[in-house]
Amino acid sequence: MPWEPLPVPIDEGTIIRNILTGLSQKIPGWIPSEGAPEVALAEEIGYQLAAVNRAAVTAAEYAAAGVAAAFGFEPIDGLKAVLPQVTLTAQLPPSAGTAPFDRGVTVPAGFTITVGQQPFVVPKQITLVASFAEVASGDFAGYWRGDIAVDFLALDIGDEWNTGTIGEKASIQTVSPVIITATLTAPATGGVGAETLTTFLTRFTAWLATLKPGGVRAEDLAAFATTVEGTQRALALDRYDPNDPGTPADRAVTIIPVTATGADLDTFARERLQAALEGIREVGFIFHLIDPTRTAVAVDVTVTAATGQETPAVEAAVTAAVTKALSSSVWGTADGDSATWAEVDTLRTLDVAVVVATVPGVAAINGITLDGGTADIALAGPGALVDATVTVTAS
Repeated sequence: MPWEPLPVPIDEGTIIRNILTGLSQKIPGWIPSEGAPEVALAEEIGYQLAAVNRAAVTAAEYAAAGVAAAFGFEPIDGLKAVLPQVTLTAQLPPSAGTAPFDRGVTVPAGFTITVGQQPFVVPKQITLVASFAEVASGDFAGYWRGDIAVDFLALDIGDEWNTGTIGEKASIQTVSPVIITATLTAPATGGVGAETLTTFLTRFTAWLATLKPGGVRAEDLAAFATTVEGTQRALALDRYDPNDPGTPADRAVTIIPVTATGADLDTFARERLQAALEGIREVGFIFHLIDPTRTAVAVDVTVTAATGQETPAVEAAVTAAVTKALSSSVWGTADGDSATWAEVDTLRTLDVAVVVATVPGVAAINGITLDGGTADIALAGPGALVDATVTVTAS
């Protein structure tokens, strides 16, 4: 159950309309007229009351957060996005060699590039060996160039840093006598926005709902898992034993957790969740913790771009939309609630078509295949997720 704020109006316009409606009902024949003293007074009261109500809602939320702190329930920090394997091209003068050679290239800590308006940095100094080859033609004929692959980290936390496209040229912000270009081999991923107070209280409400006598339900454990740092959502299977999946097991529950990006939990997050579950496990219950089951699916889409649309841009937009819709962070969620998970064990071509049809710039869908065919794909389980490879062709 999500956190429910105080049911008081906090919008000035709503409050003012309510006051004016009340006056018109109580004073026969009265019609509000802009500039009239009573209307001006209603507007001022509306502004002041909205401010008071907002303060009351905020105070209630902070009071609830204080209760959470008393239980030792902590907010989850956001994460910085990682820009993986950026290709940095280094250039050396003709005097650097007479034949192809290998040489170390040092990238200092704090070396900064920008993708769009987002800066990314190298967290610590790194030296990698590049294979240098002579430039054969052009203004830099005779010079030597070599590439290295370096991971960059977003400057700040947040999901807005998940940006960039394959092949995009980043802007180099740190002056370097050697490094001349930075080319993205993949977009930035892993950025997660800092938890809002409302999200924190929703987690706390779910956690409190599991503190009840008389046994633990599977849905309680799924809700509880999302309150543990590192777990964004979880699927809980009642009476399921992964060691004997065909036989219902009394007093056994299997929990399948994923991170905010839909990835399997790392060792530390897994151990943290296991310990938390053991802390609430009643005598006689058995809790199993397993990773989701991922099915690789090749998704091929052909579309016609609308008049005036560049086909590469349409292809990129459709690819991004389909990839997001089938991603492990979204698959199985309900109504946009990233903390929910209902088992969805079939990928339908119609699911993909609905997504493609909503992408701006698409005039028509010419074809959709899943693993080369038009049939729906059954996803393996439990905890079925899609590992999609999306290819889009626009004409």
